[in-house]
Amino acid sequence: MSKQSKNLPKPIRRKTDPNEAPTWVRLLLSLTLVPLVAGVLLIIAWMLDLEIMGDPQRLLPVGTFFVVFSFAASNLLQKNWLVGAGWSLVSIAMLLLWISTASPVLVAAFVLGILGIMMLGFEYFRRIAESGKSKKR
Repeated sequence: MSKQSKNLPKPIRRKTDPNEAPTWVRLLLSLTLVPLVAGVLLIIAWMLDLEIMGDPQRLLPVGTFFVVFSFAASNLLQKNWLVGAGWSLVSIAMLLLWISTASPVLVAAFVLGILGIMMLGFEYFRRIAESGKSKKR
């Protein structure tokens, strides 16, 4: 019996990357492409002046919101917290602009939008600085 077990081939084991995301995260990342594609299609429909949802001028903000929401969701799922938070703040600012045009709401949307853009800019320039340091080594 021991001779037979020595002759059996060992099962092939797949090497797994410890940083690889679980299946459910990869599925959700794939689903974030849906609002991205929908947003791009709505922006294209706006450019072609097509009537999909009534007034063609409503297509641009809706399409832009879908694109920004997709960016926020995919970055948060990839654990890019600062970038995801920045895109989330920008999308919340867009929602506030849709809800009301009252002065306090406009101020809140402006502040949230600026904070989101600052977060995105900070992370963008931080990554540029890191890539510059790694190239010098």
